[in-house]
Amino acid sequence: MALKTLKKELTQIFDLIKKPSQEGILPDLNHVQKFNRLATRMHTLADDEWADECEDFAHLAKQLLQAVNQGDLQTAVMLVESINDAQSFCHKFYK
Repeated sequence: MALKTLKKELTQIFDLIKKPSQEGILPDLNHVQKFNRLATRMHTLADDEWADECEDFAHLAKQLLQAVNQGDLQTAVMLVESINDAQSFCHKFYK
């Protein structure tokens, strides 16, 4: 899968995760599982320049999956916010 396609899918699925989270609802487990798979795949495609940030992003995705699996809404919401911040940072500094 090309990086551009992967980023597009990752953004689309993250939007589906953010909306319920912003409303205080646990995101759909299937969406979070797909997001985790895509984030992990992105890490394998990362250039050396942004590989560390991508590894951190993948780690946050894994933590989100764990929180949703455990039904931990508070942690899931916090992780969604952290992922959103990480995504914004990466998009700003790594085009």
